[in-house]
Formats: sequence, C-alpha cells, structure tokens
Amino acid sequence: MHNREIPAALWGDDMAYVDKDDYMQAMHITDGDVPKNFDQLADLASEYLDEQTRDFYQGNDLASDPWPLRASKFKRAVIRQIAYMID
Repeated sequence: MHNREIPAALWGDDMAYVDKDDYMQAMHITDGDVPKNFDQLADLASEYLDEQTRDFYQGNDLASDPWPLRASKFKRAVIRQIAYMID
C-alpha cells in the first residue's frame, strides 16, 4: 500500500461520507492495513462522487435517504474509490 501525502490544496474541509471503520468493515481489513492518509483519501473520494452525482448528497442527507439501497450503493462507491486511489 502507498502512503503518499496528498497536498492539502487538493482536498477540502468537507466531511467524507465514510469513515475508517466503514472502510475497514467493507474491505475486511484491520487498522494496520489502512493508509495513514486515509482521511485525505476519503475526502477526495467523497468530492469525486459529489461531482459524479451533481452534489446529490450535499443537498440531501445520506443517513436519512428514503431509498436505503441508493444510500448504500453510494457509500460503496466511495469505498471503492478510496480502494482505487490506494492501489
């Protein structure tokens, strides 16, 4: 796994849609397998998915989405994007 630092100018202060625990559970890994820059990667992945979905969850609450399958698929997409950026 790569642990490259990402310049702060490339990631914002927005909160990521998934946290380290969500990622570890979905990917079946332990804390030691999570890169040190996970929070930066999660922010970047969230920003990317916001762009792809035209900021849908910026205006709608992910936790109270009336379509749980949509919310679940969105979180899975963020997790997969993080995994892609790690590889």
